[in-house]
Amino acid sequence: MRSKLLVVTLAAAGCLSVGCGRSDPDIAAEATVRVTTDAQLRELALAITSQNGVVRLAGDTPSTEDQERAVGLVRAVPGVRDVVNDMWVRDAVLIDAVRRRLAEDSLTSAVAIDVQAERGTVRLYSGETTKEVRQRAVELARQVDGARRVEDWMK
Repeated sequence: MRSKLLVVTLAAAGCLSVGCGRSDPDIAAEATVRVTTDAQLRELALAITSQNGVVRLAGDTPSTEDQERAVGLVRAVPGVRDVVNDMWVRDAVLIDAVRRRLAEDSLTSAVAIDVQAERGTVRLYSGETTKEVRQRAVELARQVDGARRVEDWMK
């Protein structure tokens, strides 16, 4: 009798640690509740889906810190095997950060460089740069938090 109780107890403990095979809709629902009830994240409009226990978070955020917080909250949901971060820093926030970084640099601040962004991809445009300025501008843009990719469209 004692060995059967031990087996049942261990099975229950294992079930709790892996989420008891929760359904994807249940996982996605709890992940959504955790994100939307968090004081720092409740204003975000994220798409939250789950497939085979892998939760995907998609949408724009004001910062990578918000993304890290959302991922952390979702990882704690029972049944979550992994979290895919498909979030990006809001385009306007990213553009402002890249412009500030370029303006602070003595080499790039002397040249007019247009900055555009879409879902974490930064595009730099200018018709009056040298190779040295282009390389420096791309390097600076890559250092900006939230820049996933930088495209050099400068001449």
